[in-house]
Amino acid sequence: MLSDEQTGVREGAGEVIEWFLRQSSISVDRGRWKSLEGQLNKYTLAGYLDEPVSPWEFVADHFLPLLPLSILVGPEGLVPVLWRYSATASDALEHLEVGPGVTRVSPVSYNKLPRDIVNEIRLDYAKRAKTGDSRRSVTILAEPSSATEEISNYYAKISTRRYGTGAKSLNTDVIYDDRTAAQIVKWMLRGEGFSHRQVTYEVGHEYAWLSLGDVITLTDNELFWDTQVALVQAIQWGPVSLDLTLLVLEDILRDNRAVSS
Repeated sequence: MLSDEQTGVREGAGEVIEWFLRQSSISVDRGRWKSLEGQLNKYTLAGYLDEPVSPWEFVADHFLPLLPLSILVGPEGLVPVLWRYSATASDALEHLEVGPGVTRVSPVSYNKLPRDIVNEIRLDYAKRAKTGDSRRSVTILAEPSSATEEISNYYAKISTRRYGTGAKSLNTDVIYDDRTAAQIVKWMLRGEGFSHRQVTYEVGHEYAWLSLGDVITLTDNELFWDTQVALVQAIQWGPVSLDLTLLVLEDILRDNRAVSS
């Protein structure tokens, strides 16, 4: 398929999903999907259809499990939420500082138990059309062998040292690009390889423009957080205030640099 501009192949995940949504009768918030298209286009998709499918079911079954997305129902239809686990302070849209108008109203908790941690992730891809088996695979883990299909990074090593090994494997028939396959297991490692902290703050309605998945920074002196990067995980409306639940992103490389400096 050609892109909308007719300048090349439609292969970015954002523009491919957008095409499928056009074919669907399900209501979707097209503005929100369009706003994420650039971020999603960093993942390259490929494949073919040889039988009739439900457009939305195909998106849900084949594309969404590979992307850091959640789907919610909004007033305009299905809304995508992008979880940017590798976000930095430069990506923040807002800064919250505990004080007048910003109050912590929950203890700090964790979003998963150690037994739910996944830090050895294998993705089989580049499926053969005739046989259905995969020609290539990539695995991210703490201690790779000399095999070219095994990769590692600092996050995989730290997660395994901290929690032990938790493994899972996936396969896909819509990925043929090596770079994209590596991107997928890397974001999964950042999202599933750590027990992220979460905490709720009460704020004024002036922060009502924030959306789920937005990147913010947070300063809470009692918790020794100074411009700590976090994602908006939940929003609960009250008559005069909002409760924002934040997913605090631990960045070991950044935090170690801060300590050493």
